[in-house]
Amino acid sequence: MSYRGEIRLPERFEYLLKSHFVMDIRRENMLQDTFNQLWMRNRKELFKPLKVRMGMNEGEEGVDHGGVQQEYYRLAIAQFLDPDYGLFTRDEISHTSWFHPCPLEPLWKMELIGILFGLGVYNGVTLPISFPRAFYCKLLRPDKKFKLDEIKDGWPVLAKGLKDLLNWTNGDVKDVFARSYVFSADVERLVAVDMKRIKREDEWQHCRWCDRPPSDGNNGGNEPEPKPEPDREPEMVTNANRKDYVADYIFWLTDKSIRPQFAAFLKGFHVCVPPKALSIFGPEDLQELMEGVREIDLADLKAVARLEGGFAEADEVVQNFWAVVHEFDQERLRMLLQFVTACDRLPADGVDKLAFSVQKNGEGDERLPTSLTCFGRLLLPAYSSKEKLREKLCVAIENSKGFGTP
Repeated sequence: MSYRGEIRLPERFEYLLKSHFVMDIRRENMLQDTFNQLWMRNRKELFKPLKVRMGMNEGEEGVDHGGVQQEYYRLAIAQFLDPDYGLFTRDEISHTSWFHPCPLEPLWKMELIGILFGLGVYNGVTLPISFPRAFYCKLLRPDKKFKLDEIKDGWPVLAKGLKDLLNWTNGDVKDVFARSYVFSADVERLVAVDMKRIKREDEWQHCRWCDRPPSDGNNGGNEPEPKPEPDREPEMVTNANRKDYVADYIFWLTDKSIRPQFAAFLKGFHVCVPPKALSIFGPEDLQELMEGVREIDLADLKAVARLEGGFAEADEVVQNFWAVVHEFDQERLRMLLQFVTACDRLPADGVDKLAFSVQKNGEGDERLPTSLTCFGRLLLPAYSSKEKLREKLCVAIENSKGFGTP
């Protein structure tokens, strides 16, 4: 991706290495490369502008004008947040991520993930994440105590069940709900904690091993389990103790069961985003800053889009393009935005900060549209009809990977 008169890529990156924090990432080894790039870095290095070189040994030459780092964050964070990786869980209804109560990887990895998140915020990257509001409240106030209404966006089924328990009036909840006074999490194995037996201030033994390196080179699953305590039937939840039960359950969910994990993440996050910098935000503002704007206004997108390579607003192909895009629902619009910019959300500081252009890329109906995500540029052939344009564009946005490769 070089042009006549420009400095050649190797020379440009020599300059970047001096003035930027450059991350060299291989797609096939993304997580390990990320850890290696962040491990033991001097804090001053992290405050340089971020540039990412990704896939260059795999035939890609992505000049990072923002799109490469956006694509990198999209791919890396998707792997980190994958429940199978063992550091985060995902609610099946809200699709929000949360910290794993019994992580399968050591805490130093969580700290480095915190650095990666903070590095993205510092560099204005829209993070491809979806966390409940409680996450942003804890970033601002780690010791915050949550109420029932404050967890329903992340755990809607749980919140409804707890609310029904509190509001039940037709007899004792012990006979109807048959709940034990335990905190439970179904992750790899069922975790059930007697909240009467283990007090809020007590250490929870399930977390003792999670700061040790894995023994088999893959995950901590082969570490010895803590010895179980002698069996004792937990108390049942009754009308008399149900308010305490709900308060204790929320405390375990948002604090006790994830305390070491969140502390490690927060330590890393604060490397690039210190608490003083966060003090100007409320939870809603911080969430929008980090996650971006999900709702895409097509009129706003069209207003900032540029036409290049010979395209003009009056061209039939351009009019067909916007007509097809106008038919897209929000899911398809996000796919298009991700195809062109490597991010499916709009920047928190306004759509006018978005780089989005449509460039003519020859004639004919055989080729698919491609994109240069590093420039936010859609390369669109001049198709013979609106139907052909719709067909090819949909195939491209549904099967994209890499830079300029459908």
